[in-house]
Amino acid sequence: ASTTSSVTLTGDSPPTAKASPGELGDIEKKAEAPSKKRPAWSGWVDLGDIDGETDDEGPMAPPKKKRAITGSDDKPTTAVHHVGLINLSCACFFNVIIQLLKNALEDQDLPQLFGNLENAAQFGVSEEELAKFDSQHRHGGTSKRGKRSKKHDELGQLQDKLLADIKEAVDAGFVDEISVSKQLGALLQLMGNHIKRGSGENFVSPFILQQVFAHGASAHPSRSAMSGSTQEDAYELYGQLVDALTAESRGTKGLDELFQVKSRPKLSCKGTGCSHRHDLQEETANCWNISIPKGLAAGKSCDFDECLEASMVEQLADFKCQDCKEENSSSKKTEFTALPENLVIGINRNGHNGQKLMNPMRLNFGAIEIGGERYRMNAVVRHKGRTTDGGHYTIFIREKEDWLEIDDKEIMRDLPFEALRDSNNKGQSAILLLKKV
Repeated sequence: ASTTSSVTLTGDSPPTAKASPGELGDIEKKAEAPSKKRPAWSGWVDLGDIDGETDDEGPMAPPKKKRAITGSDDKPTTAVHHVGLINLSCACFFNVIIQLLKNALEDQDLPQLFGNLENAAQFGVSEEELAKFDSQHRHGGTSKRGKRSKKHDELGQLQDKLLADIKEAVDAGFVDEISVSKQLGALLQLMGNHIKRGSGENFVSPFILQQVFAHGASAHPSRSAMSGSTQEDAYELYGQLVDALTAESRGTKGLDELFQVKSRPKLSCKGTGCSHRHDLQEETANCWNISIPKGLAAGKSCDFDECLEASMVEQLADFKCQDCKEENSSSKKTEFTALPENLVIGINRNGHNGQKLMNPMRLNFGAIEIGGERYRMNAVVRHKGRTTDGGHYTIFIREKEDWLEIDDKEIMRDLPFEALRDSNNKGQSAILLLKKV
């Protein structure tokens, strides 16, 4: 079964001129040689030196003043438990998924999950070098007169060099060092160690991981669009990224238990005097999909629990029962057969002609019972924009009983209750992370 549905909400906004990343997505994965000399470009990462809607009385934090704690000039005075991510161009869709995965894998042993992270290639690109490009990404890298800025050109040159180095690594057979697993594991470990240091600059860059994912040895041609040059759908990225991680792990490192959803549909007929029942083949995916109810009036809200329940039942149109031969009398009811530690749920907001269904969804921040398991909401990815092909993503993350919002490298804490509600001005929930409790 597919890991994603027709959920399509793209970001970042405003769009920038598309770069020319090169056609490296169709490079075949090569067998790793038993011993290889590290090339001059490698710049290996050395990690060894780096230390249902509820009311206001519910599990939500009490209303407090919203304040930013991180950014290019901020120096937090208290312990920081989260780190932002630089957005060099149109990367908000990538950043929210990295933050979601970091939250999902918070308690995991990253080297055990992804292997030895000390040999993940950094390609000689430093965090300081990437950070200097951050300030212009909101303006599309152009001046007021419409000319491409010097920093935009420099970023393009850096990307071209990085892509050339990735191709050289692929051709040399350095498959493991530039694998998605190693690059993700190294980034998550860098984020964790950065947090532990309490550095004044509480943000890092996912740029290398993003380019390796889009153009590395295992990259499918369709993944080249995820390089950050254009606005893309975060939910589609999540599906492709977890698929890549699962394929690279070969099912031996526990990723299946962390994200995999197993379900079995059953057909039943409600025709007169018919008792036909038929179990279909078990389906496997890395997420679950719910939809805004069809025909819901604009501006009217819907309930998460009701949408989740509705996703388990589907009336089959133009389907003829095998027994009674009656049409449109059969329905498909799905039951979960296995649920993961981290249940990722995508919300389908696709309307007609690319329009986005902006109906608010009342989320359940208390205990959520699903398939005999108990979950609670741990992260909410929000999309701001009136169409499905443009906009901006941010993510809300639970921190004990409080919530914070991460908008690329900026982190807002002490959120009032109203900040987590869907609205026309602030955006709508798009992806949910539920953790088993």
